[in-house]
Amino acid sequence: MEISGSLHDIFAERFANAEQRIESLRQALSTKLSSLPPSDHHPELAIYATGSLARREATENSDLDAFFMLSHCEADRPIGRIRDVKILNAVLEATDENGFPDFSNDGVYLKFLHVEDVIKHIGGREDDYVNAFTSRMLMMLESCWLYNEDQYTLFRRKLIDVYFDDFHDHSKDFKPIFLLNDILRFWRTLCLNYESSRQWRSDDDLKRAKGHLDNLKLKFSRLNICFSYICHLMFQGNALNAESAISTSSMTPWQRLDYIADINPVHAKQISLMRELYSWFLDITGHPKEETLHWISIEDNRIDAFSKADTYIGEMGKLTKSIADENGYLRYLIV
Repeated sequence: MEISGSLHDIFAERFANAEQRIESLRQALSTKLSSLPPSDHHPELAIYATGSLARREATENSDLDAFFMLSHCEADRPIGRIRDVKILNAVLEATDENGFPDFSNDGVYLKFLHVEDVIKHIGGREDDYVNAFTSRMLMMLESCWLYNEDQYTLFRRKLIDVYFDDFHDHSKDFKPIFLLNDILRFWRTLCLNYESSRQWRSDDDLKRAKGHLDNLKLKFSRLNICFSYICHLMFQGNALNAESAISTSSMTPWQRLDYIADINPVHAKQISLMRELYSWFLDITGHPKEETLHWISIEDNRIDAFSKADTYIGEMGKLTKSIADENGYLRYLIV
C-alpha cells in the first residue's frame, strides 16, 4: 500500500466527495420514500448519517452508518412492523443504487428510535441497553441529515435542550456540565468497548489486524468527534446556552478545530500539527480495508502508526486543557 506524498488537499477532496454522495443519497431517499403508498408515509421520520460520511471524510470504501428517529414515544406512536420493513427496504434500495457498501455490523442499528424515549433514558439504566445513548451522542457529535431535514433539526434541538433545562436559573453564568459529562462518558465508553473486544490479542492474524485498526481509529477519529466538540463548546465562553451547543453540533469535527485556529492564533500552530497527523490517518485508512489491514499487520508500520497516534492524543490533550483553563472549565473536566 502506497502512502500519498502530499496530503495537503486530502480534507478538501474528501469533503467535496462526501458532499456529492450525501446529496445523491438525499435525493434517492426522498424519491424512494415518497413513492411509498400514502398509508406507509411517516412525516415525522428523520434519517441521519454518522461516521466518516457525516464527518465528510468518507471514501468509496467507507460503510454507511444510518439512524432512524421518530417523534414521541414508541408506546404512543408505534410504527408497525410491515410499515417498518417497507421503509427499510426503500432505504436499502437507495443506498445500493448509490454504490454504498452494505450497512456496517450487518445492519444492527437499522432500528427506529423515538425521540421522547431517547430523552427519557438519559442517565438511566436503559440508556445504553436500548441504544439511546449512542444514537443521541452521535447525532450531536457527528451527524448529517439524509431524509427530512426539518425533523432532524427538531430532534437534535430537543436532545440538546434537555442539557439546558436549568439555563433560565443561571442564564448569566450557565456552564453545560451535564452535556460535557455525557460526552466524556461516551468517550470512555468507546474506550471500554474497545478493551472489551481486544481483538489485537487474538491468535488469528486477521482479527489481530482488525483490533489494531480499531485502536488506531479510536485514537484519531473517535477521539476527534468527542474532544473537538468539547473544545469548540468551551471555546465559546464560560456562559453558554442551547444555541451554543447547536452551533457546535452543526459543524464537522474539523470545522470546529479550524474555527478555533482561525480565531485564536495561539492554538493555530498546534492545530496545524494535528491537521497534518490527521491527514496521514485519513490517507492510511482510505484504502480498501484489506490493504489497510495488511499494512497495519506489519510491525514497523504499526509502531509508526501508534507513535503518530500518541502524538495526536497528546496535542488534543494540551489543546483541551488550554481552552478549558482559559474559560473556567478545567476543574469540571477533572472532577
